[in-house]
Amino acid sequence: MIYSLIDMVMVPEKHYLFLTLRAGICLPVCLLLFWFTSSRHARSFLQPAISLGIVAGGTILIYMLMATPEANRHVYLKALVQLLFAVYTLTKIRFIWASASFLLVNAIFIGWALFFSDYTPDRLITDVSFLMGLNLLGMVACYSIELYARKTFFLSLQLNIQERKLSEKALAESEERFKTIFETTTAGMIIVNGLNQTIEEINPAAAQMIGEPEDRIKGRSITELFPPLSPGEDACLNDPVAIDPVERQLTSQKKGAIPVLKTTRPLTFRGEPKWMISFIDIQRVKEAETIKREAEIQLTRSQHLQTIGTLAGGISHDFNNILYGITGYATLALDDAPQDSLLKNNINEILRGSRRAKELIAQIMAFSRQETTEKKVILLAPLVQEALKLIRASISAAIHIKTDIRTPAQAVLANPTQIHQVIINLCTNAAHAIGPKGGFLHVILDTIRLNAEWIDQEVLLTRGNYARIRIIDNGKGMEESVQRRIFEPFFTTKPPGEGVGMGLSVVMGVIQSHNGGIRVQSEPGKGASFELLLPSAEECNPSEHPEEGKIHGGGEHILLVDDEPSIIRMSHQMLSRMGYHVTALGDPREAVTLFEKESSAFDLVITDLTMPGMEGTALARKLTGIKPGVPVILCTGYNDQVPSEQMTASGIREIILKPILREDLASAIRRVLDEQGE
Repeated sequence: MIYSLIDMVMVPEKHYLFLTLRAGICLPVCLLLFWFTSSRHARSFLQPAISLGIVAGGTILIYMLMATPEANRHVYLKALVQLLFAVYTLTKIRFIWASASFLLVNAIFIGWALFFSDYTPDRLITDVSFLMGLNLLGMVACYSIELYARKTFFLSLQLNIQERKLSEKALAESEERFKTIFETTTAGMIIVNGLNQTIEEINPAAAQMIGEPEDRIKGRSITELFPPLSPGEDACLNDPVAIDPVERQLTSQKKGAIPVLKTTRPLTFRGEPKWMISFIDIQRVKEAETIKREAEIQLTRSQHLQTIGTLAGGISHDFNNILYGITGYATLALDDAPQDSLLKNNINEILRGSRRAKELIAQIMAFSRQETTEKKVILLAPLVQEALKLIRASISAAIHIKTDIRTPAQAVLANPTQIHQVIINLCTNAAHAIGPKGGFLHVILDTIRLNAEWIDQEVLLTRGNYARIRIIDNGKGMEESVQRRIFEPFFTTKPPGEGVGMGLSVVMGVIQSHNGGIRVQSEPGKGASFELLLPSAEECNPSEHPEEGKIHGGGEHILLVDDEPSIIRMSHQMLSRMGYHVTALGDPREAVTLFEKESSAFDLVITDLTMPGMEGTALARKLTGIKPGVPVILCTGYNDQVPSEQMTASGIREIILKPILREDLASAIRRVLDEQGE
């Protein structure tokens, strides 16, 4: 069919006829011969079939040769030669059939040339001589191939004997190699009889792993070493499909259960079904996996804490704005409350709680930045009493709280908000342990002296005096296994959705950061006792909130800019009561427009840092550009967002952290205005 391309060049006028002959006769004949080689009659009639195919193909080529103009006949003559010579050398045709086929094709060529073509005698003699010469060469080649094949046939018996000897030698060498590998490999290997599941062979590595001599293991059932996990598991050994590696327990009378990776493969040995079981000890691998898993858990916890820190920073900023409004409005309400009234006392409690919340927010923000919090010398007794007041309002009235302050002047160097948080957490946990049935919560404050080093919860406490806070309840108590884990992050015994397991881990972190220790005593049904130890302070100068001084303004005009409407209203009232004239705006762009018109009317600008449309620093730059030297006070929930050089360039004189107390705001305003007047 590829040669039909030649037809298009040599005889384009008969191209379709020649293509029909090739596709309609030659190609089907070739395909039939290919099919016949796989039929059941091929062994008996393959030689005649090939001969008929040669005659059919040769006849078609002779017709093409005769139908082609004389100038191009040599091309198809060469094609005929290629066909005949290929048959002689490439097909397994016998010499006699090849010779007969060629002579018949040659006879057809001579007869056609004499009676049906315009062949000249001299050209006919030349072409016939050419065909006969090549036929002679083909016959010699065909005869040589057949002669060699017959010699091979006569030697086949001897070759089979040699091949059998070589196969036996290779089998012996293979068995020797297998024996060497079987006995020297470090993996345990066992050969099991596939019929009765008994151990026939065991290598030294397996015997050493099991801890018994080889002769005592042979003959035993494989289920003694690998007990089935389920009643029907033994049947899998008779399954002809190989079993993938699995983790199993290898049972040893001396060593107990050994974790192994077991592989089972079927094999046939000397005509009998066997099973090859190999296994490796993965005890160290399991230990490494445990260490890796614990490291991954620690990494996950670290990532959780980092995420919580980032979230806490964002929440703290928003909460500062809310707390600022609560503090400001409570301060305004305090001014209107009658002296020595219950309302005034209640508002003072709100302000005291707001101050504690402010310190707590500062602590959360420090945690989100992983900074250390400020510590100072404080009295523990007021802190404990304040915490218990908050707890009393939030737990069941059926729980009786008893306070025993044995050392009211006991002072420690600590962060008051953190210690307050520790007491709240422990008392809240105690209330949950007591439950709605009621009980008692006993809080004791005293001192203790350690005459020797004390180690508990991986904390080393040196000798010396310590303040001790004991929180005792008669709740449900804890088992020893729970006690060992209560300080782990994210560990909780509460149902899902009721606890995240961070309370006691935070308690532990706070106490350790204060160089203190925790001791827990508890039994199921007998309650629990948490004992906190904090190093005593040498001097006691506790910091208390001073009484608010009355700082009045002198009628100066203040431009107040904040995007929170409630803060705008509260700050306007507060500053007006201080004696200032206030213009309050919620849009910084509107403030710029107003300032451009009336810049000379304003003595001071108070602006929030984070506002939509324009930040407080950008607003300060614009306003100082309009009126150089105008003082600016910046209010923010973050204390590390404005570099000092940016403050100077923006004309910012002071930064006040939210939530802002009135006395702090009044003092800052007077400082800035007084400096401006100088």
